[in-house]
Amino acid sequence: MIDSSYCIKRYGCTQKAYFVYGFYKLRRFERENVMTERAAQKVCEMYNAPEYRNCTYAKHEFLKLYKDFVHRDWIYAKCATPEELKAFAARNGKIIAKPCYASQGNGIYVMGAADATDEWAENAAGDEMVLEEFVKQHPGMDVGSMSVNTIRIITMVDNRSAAHVIAASARFGVGSACVDNTHCGGVAYPINLRHGIIDSYGMRESDGKFESFIFVHPGTDIVMVGRPIPFWPQVVEMVKRAALVIPQLRYVGWDVAISPDGPQMIEGNSGCLGMYIHEY
Repeated sequence: MIDSSYCIKRYGCTQKAYFVYGFYKLRRFERENVMTERAAQKVCEMYNAPEYRNCTYAKHEFLKLYKDFVHRDWIYAKCATPEELKAFAARNGKIIAKPCYASQGNGIYVMGAADATDEWAENAAGDEMVLEEFVKQHPGMDVGSMSVNTIRIITMVDNRSAAHVIAASARFGVGSACVDNTHCGGVAYPINLRHGIIDSYGMRESDGKFESFIFVHPGTDIVMVGRPIPFWPQVVEMVKRAALVIPQLRYVGWDVAISPDGPQMIEGNSGCLGMYIHEY
């Protein structure tokens, strides 16, 4: 407890990061290389221009600015008619609805074309949300859950305008949840940047409780350590290119899905906080 109190003051390490993410196990020189929430907040304030942060926060703006990396159909409900929303659902069959300004998976739901009734379309038209074609994910990212599982990958742009990947984790949903976010019961597993494989135990938040040391994915018999990430070199190359689209945003966390044809950008987070151990 004395050490945890010291780490909160010295490194800005939260109790969750200390006890669940394993900060307590690190030696002093290792703790100096960890991006705690306080450090991440300072990085965001120093390197991400405030007037550009909304470019990644508003989902409809993000989808327009980063269209070269999206590779799927989408529509902004606020600027659409009920007829256009019904046509979108019929065209894509299965879609996912996301509030434009929500975070941590809040307010997201999945629906089929049969659910796009006249009543739904009338209520949805004019709402601050985006509807997207549901991504068909690569079998290597499938663990039997209902969610499209994603990679959270952090980039930093240096003073020479070169983008670097500094941390990454694979997030997998559990059971019938439609999102993989760790705040909604999904599990995050760290990725070895050099080899593109899951190299340690997972962690999640479930029912307000934090759980770590997850080696077998919940609800399955799948051992996650050693699991390769499909198209890993292409994922790294894509986020490095995306990091240079808006030079004023130098520190961004990208969410990337893996389809059978390669990586697809889901969204970006210019206010990405959390604990990440830099590997370079």
